[in-house]
Amino acid sequence: MGLVPFSPVLPISKLINHRPENQPSLSEFATIISRCPELETLILNASGPFRVMEEFAASPPLIDMPSLRVLEISHQTSAQEVHGLVNVLRPFHLQSLTLADWGNSGDYGDVVAACGTLGFYHSVTILCIGGIEVSPVHPDPFRSEAFDNLFRGMPMVQYLTVVLHGMNPLSLARLSSPTSETPVVLPHLDTLNISGSHRGCVSSMVAKRKEVNAPIRRLILEKTDRLCSESDLKILSRVCGGARVR
Repeated sequence: MGLVPFSPVLPISKLINHRPENQPSLSEFATIISRCPELETLILNASGPFRVMEEFAASPPLIDMPSLRVLEISHQTSAQEVHGLVNVLRPFHLQSLTLADWGNSGDYGDVVAACGTLGFYHSVTILCIGGIEVSPVHPDPFRSEAFDNLFRGMPMVQYLTVVLHGMNPLSLARLSSPTSETPVVLPHLDTLNISGSHRGCVSSMVAKRKEVNAPIRRLILEKTDRLCSESDLKILSRVCGGARVR
């Protein structure tokens, strides 16, 4: 595809719902981004660079994004492509990250883990995740090392949105089951916005984090087919600053 003459002061770029033949190669994508040093928001929704792994296996271009504050990678269909993309992005000062609705075309565990272990997302304060299935850690079917790594790599997160539809809620075990012997993940987490099959785990999560002096002060339960009862809400309100359904 021909490169669009982007303005060097472009603050927002959205690539949405492109067919593969209309998506840039990784090198073209890197060139576009390098011409926009003032880029603050990048949204890749069912789009982004195509055939990333082909170039990644050779000599991948690293993509520095010094001004980027908001990154969304959503509605992707290839675990390999997303993994390659995540490995070349360098958003050193990112504040908000959304990873959501990745299709059933492989295990996304390596991608999720990479976001926490690469070291480029330490500054994130707003994290939104949902619709991502990863393989559990053998032999424990209720643990996901991928999400453990993700959370450990983002210690500054204050606002977490989790959409559990299409996800195993127990994959967030490290977040919901802190102990006095293990470091608390997301130690600055203040607000949790959660939807999906959460009824059985939210009360325990909030109570346990309060016990280890890492309380969730604001809890938002989105309306779903499994709403908390009024009694559940009263319990939650006692152990955190406020709990409400909207």
